[in-house]
Amino acid sequence: MIPGRHSTEIKPDQSKDILLQEEVSGLLYDGLPSALFANALLATLLVFAQWPVINPIAASGWLVLLGVVLVVRIVMYLSYRRLRAVSASPKMDLLQQFRLGAIATGVVWGVHVLLLFPAENIAHQVFLVFVIAGISSGAITSL
Repeated sequence: MIPGRHSTEIKPDQSKDILLQEEVSGLLYDGLPSALFANALLATLLVFAQWPVINPIAASGWLVLLGVVLVVRIVMYLSYRRLRAVSASPKMDLLQQFRLGAIATGVVWGVHVLLLFPAENIAHQVFLVFVIAGISSGAITSL
Protein backbone atom coordinates (compact mmCIF):
# COMPACT_ATOMS: atom_id res chain seq x y z
CA MET A 1 0.00 0.00 0.00
CA ILE A 2 1.33 3.42 -0.91
CA PRO A 3 1.15 6.10 1.82
CA GLY A 4 -1.52 8.70 1.18
CA ARG A 5 -3.66 6.43 -1.00
CA HIS A 6 -7.16 5.27 -0.23
CA SER A 7 -7.31 2.09 1.75
CA THR A 8 -8.51 -0.61 -0.59
CA GLU A 9 -9.73 -3.78 0.98
CA ILE A 10 -10.77 -6.77 -1.04
CA LYS A 11 -14.56 -6.88 -0.93
CA PRO A 12 -16.59 -9.91 -1.92
CA ASP A 13 -17.73 -8.25 -5.16
CA GLN A 14 -14.24 -7.13 -6.20
CA SER A 15 -11.48 -9.28 -7.51
CA LYS A 16 -7.77 -8.78 -7.03
CA ASP A 17 -7.46 -7.89 -10.72
CA ILE A 18 -9.82 -4.94 -10.34
CA LEU A 19 -7.93 -3.68 -7.30
CA LEU A 20 -4.64 -4.05 -9.14
CA GLN A 21 -6.01 -2.14 -12.12
CA GLU A 22 -7.18 0.66 -9.82
CA GLU A 23 -3.76 0.87 -8.14
CA VAL A 24 -1.91 0.91 -11.48
CA SER A 25 -4.26 3.64 -12.73
CA GLY A 26 -3.50 5.66 -9.62
CA LEU A 27 0.25 5.33 -10.06
CA LEU A 28 0.07 6.33 -13.72
CA TYR A 29 -2.19 9.32 -13.15
CA ASP A 30 -0.10 10.53 -10.20
CA GLY A 31 2.88 11.01 -12.52
CA LEU A 32 0.88 12.56 -15.35
CA PRO A 33 1.21 16.29 -14.53
CA SER A 34 5.00 16.28 -14.69
CA ALA A 35 4.96 14.22 -17.91
CA LEU A 36 2.54 16.65 -19.55
CA PHE A 37 4.66 19.62 -18.47
CA ALA A 38 7.79 17.97 -19.90
CA ASN A 39 5.99 17.26 -23.19
CA ALA A 40 4.83 20.86 -23.52
CA LEU A 41 8.25 22.27 -22.64
CA LEU A 42 10.21 20.00 -24.99
CA ALA A 43 7.74 20.50 -27.84
CA THR A 44 8.00 24.28 -27.51
CA LEU A 45 11.80 24.16 -27.39
CA LEU A 46 11.91 21.80 -30.37
CA VAL A 47 9.70 24.00 -32.55
CA PHE A 48 11.60 27.13 -31.49
CA ALA A 49 14.97 25.52 -32.29
CA GLN A 50 13.84 24.08 -35.63
CA TRP A 51 11.82 27.09 -36.75
CA PRO A 52 14.44 28.30 -39.26
CA VAL A 53 14.80 24.92 -41.02
CA ILE A 54 11.23 23.55 -41.13
CA ASN A 55 7.92 24.79 -42.49
CA PRO A 56 6.64 27.27 -39.87
CA ILE A 57 2.98 26.65 -40.69
CA ALA A 58 3.37 22.88 -40.32
CA ALA A 59 5.37 23.35 -37.13
CA SER A 60 2.70 25.64 -35.67
CA GLY A 61 0.00 23.17 -36.65
CA TRP A 62 1.89 20.31 -35.01
CA LEU A 63 2.38 22.35 -31.84
CA VAL A 64 -1.35 23.16 -31.72
CA LEU A 65 -2.20 19.48 -32.28
CA LEU A 66 0.08 18.41 -29.45
CA GLY A 67 -1.41 21.14 -27.28
CA VAL A 68 -4.91 19.79 -27.92
CA VAL A 69 -3.81 16.26 -26.98
CA LEU A 70 -2.13 17.53 -23.81
CA VAL A 71 -5.21 19.55 -22.82
CA VAL A 72 -7.38 16.46 -23.30
CA ARG A 73 -4.99 14.53 -21.07
CA ILE A 74 -5.15 17.29 -18.44
CA VAL A 75 -8.96 17.03 -18.51
CA MET A 76 -8.62 13.24 -18.10
CA TYR A 77 -6.33 13.80 -15.11
CA LEU A 78 -8.75 16.23 -13.49
CA SER A 79 -11.59 13.79 -14.11
CA TYR A 80 -9.54 11.05 -12.46
CA ARG A 81 -8.89 13.23 -9.41
CA ARG A 82 -12.56 14.16 -9.12
CA LEU A 83 -13.63 10.51 -9.37
CA ARG A 84 -11.04 9.39 -6.82
CA ALA A 85 -12.22 12.07 -4.39
CA VAL A 86 -15.81 10.85 -4.63
CA SER A 87 -15.19 7.11 -4.71
CA ALA A 88 -12.29 4.86 -3.82
CA SER A 89 -13.31 2.65 -6.75
CA PRO A 90 -14.20 4.74 -9.82
CA LYS A 91 -16.45 2.95 -12.28
CA MET A 92 -14.80 4.37 -15.40
CA ASP A 93 -12.04 2.50 -17.14
CA LEU A 94 -9.30 4.95 -16.21
CA LEU A 95 -6.47 2.69 -17.29
CA GLN A 96 -7.89 2.43 -20.81
CA GLN A 97 -8.24 6.22 -21.00
CA PHE A 98 -4.64 6.65 -19.88
CA ARG A 99 -3.45 4.21 -22.54
CA LEU A 100 -5.36 6.06 -25.27
CA GLY A 101 -3.89 9.36 -24.13
CA ALA A 102 -0.36 7.95 -24.14
CA ILE A 103 -0.88 6.47 -27.62
CA ALA A 104 -2.26 9.76 -28.94
CA THR A 105 0.71 11.67 -27.54
CA GLY A 106 3.14 9.19 -29.08
CA VAL A 107 1.41 9.40 -32.45
CA VAL A 108 1.63 13.20 -32.44
CA TRP A 109 5.35 13.04 -31.63
CA GLY A 110 5.78 10.49 -34.42
CA VAL A 111 4.01 12.81 -36.86
CA HIS A 112 6.58 15.49 -36.04
CA VAL A 113 9.43 13.16 -36.92
CA LEU A 114 7.75 12.13 -40.18
CA LEU A 115 6.52 15.49 -41.41
CA LEU A 116 8.92 18.03 -39.94
CA PHE A 117 12.25 16.26 -40.31
CA PRO A 118 14.95 18.79 -41.26
CA ALA A 119 16.44 16.77 -44.13
CA GLU A 120 19.08 19.33 -45.08
CA ASN A 121 20.46 20.13 -41.64
CA ILE A 122 22.41 17.50 -39.68
CA ALA A 123 22.66 19.62 -36.51
CA HIS A 124 18.88 19.93 -36.28
CA GLN A 125 18.50 16.22 -37.03
CA VAL A 126 20.75 15.41 -34.07
CA PHE A 127 18.79 17.82 -31.88
CA LEU A 128 15.55 16.10 -32.93
CA VAL A 129 17.03 12.70 -32.09
CA PHE A 130 18.01 13.92 -28.62
CA VAL A 131 14.54 15.33 -27.98
CA ILE A 132 12.82 12.13 -29.12
CA ALA A 133 15.22 10.05 -27.03
CA GLY A 134 14.48 12.24 -24.01
CA ILE A 135 10.72 11.97 -24.50
CA SER A 136 11.01 8.20 -24.94
CA SER A 137 13.16 7.69 -21.87
CA GLY A 138 10.82 9.87 -19.82
CA ALA A 139 7.84 7.87 -21.04
CA ILE A 140 9.50 4.59 -20.15
CA THR A 141 10.21 5.69 -16.59
CA SER A 142 6.71 7.12 -16.08
CA LEU A 143 4.89 4.14 -17.56
